Amino acid sequence: MTLKKHERILAELKTIISNPHPGSNRFRTVADLIKCSGDYRWVGLYRVDHALGLVTNVAWSGPGPPKYPMFPIARGLTGAAISMGATINVGDVTADPRYLTAFATTRSEIIVPFSSSRESYWHDRCRKPGAECIR
Repeated sequence: MTLKKHERILAELKTIISNPHPGSNRFRTVADLIKCSGDYRWVGLYRVDHALGLVTNVAWSGPGPPKYPMFPIARGLTGAAISMGATINVGDVTADPRYLTAFATTRSEIIVPFSSSRESYWHDRCRKPGAECIR
């Protein structure tokens, strides 16, 4: 991805996120934009509720909904990313016991933690069949 394309995508994301209309489905739009910009098969955005100990899907873009729309904060690759506070990139999920199977054809996954200014925590999950999820 070129620097110019990267800057354009970041500008689009900022515009979408700053949309004040609660019914705008802006998180679905963000998931769609990330999916298309990285040529990913599936992208999901998750809210992390530390008080309840839950991770909940708020939007997704791809061939189907997540198999686990809500799960305990300590489970899966997302749980590992949350506890480490860092990106997790797994090239072969079949070899990682932390992976919660979502699609039988998924071979790689990346979890990228990020947060809003209101301290709500989100995770972006990108899944690709057969190839590493690095862009």
